Amino acid sequence: MSDIDLTEAVDAAAAGVLNRQVVSDKGQPLSARAYAHAAVTAALPHIARQVREQVAREIEAECSQVLTDDGSGRIESAALTHAARIARGEHS
Repeated sequence: MSDIDLTEAVDAAAAGVLNRQVVSDKGQPLSARAYAHAAVTAALPHIARQVREQVAREIEAECSQVLTDDGSGRIESAALTHAARIARGEHS
């Protein structure tokens, strides 16, 4: 999972914090916890997408190995291709 770049997630987290109100509905300043929650909530979808993509790439790499190992990996290849689609959220 070394190919994950958190730049997009950090940008989303910063935007999540910047888009928060400075005060609550009751006029009280928001806590650090509220800002942290906004940041994490904004960043998590980006991190999850990148992790799914990395897993899909690793599955596809395994798929190509199955095809080259002995030439009889068609069933395994189809299963791994399907698994890569699932990892990306492309299954129906």
